[in-house]
Amino acid sequence: MNEELKIQIEPWESDSDTCVLRLNRVVATSPEYFSTAEEAADSPLGKKLVAIQGLEAVLMQDKVITLLKPVDGSDWQPMVDQATDLVRQHFMEFDRVISERSRDMNDDEKALFI
Repeated sequence: MNEELKIQIEPWESDSDTCVLRLNRVVATSPEYFSTAEEAADSPLGKKLVAIQGLEAVLMQDKVITLLKPVDGSDWQPMVDQATDLVRQHFMEFDRVISERSRDMNDDEKALFI
């Protein structure tokens, strides 16, 4: 079983166009940038995050998720709450699959969930 998911939200300025979430789990093994669901089609987590109303794009790299929105866009708090909920759900599902496996997943199989 993986260690408990921890998400640290870096404080944002009210006029900022980015918000950073730092995790203790890997979200992408190489930089991934999505501004549409089509671009995120191969990333289960990216596809969910980019669908958040008010977000312009999502950048995922290693253990960091950067959310981007227009400077004069929506308030950050509802988007951050939704993003953290989606990240938690994503890793709960990943952990459930891991716990029910009949053998250890190889790195290629694990990458399907990232």
